[in-house]
Amino acid sequence: MRHESSAGIAERNTMTENETSESAGEKEQKNPLVKVIGDAETVPVFSCQILVSQESGNVVAESANIAGIRVTAKNEREALRAVVTELKALLKDYQDRSEKIPWLDPATEPNDQQQVRFMALHL
Repeated sequence: MRHESSAGIAERNTMTENETSESAGEKEQKNPLVKVIGDAETVPVFSCQILVSQESGNVVAESANIAGIRVTAKNEREALRAVVTELKALLKDYQDRSEKIPWLDPATEPNDQQQVRFMALHL
């Protein structure tokens, strides 16, 4: 574990405060290592619930928010990766077509054998 002296912390805080300054509502960039390359983009983020359970020695993951997305894998990590891939593809398709996403409201409730995983999906 690395320990930093109070002088080092004060110096780092001073450097952070001096890297940018506000003048007339605009930020002036003073750190030459940081280069603004364009305007910020809005990235859609979707909060999804994944229901995870065991079935015949495999892991099943299914969306609690959108019907029809269900995958089976050898372990939870692979199952979550696969269900997230399917969800992202479906959400992107709806977004590209400017169609309303068919969210289940309320989301599917887990049964006694399922656990809920909360995932933030960025497209």
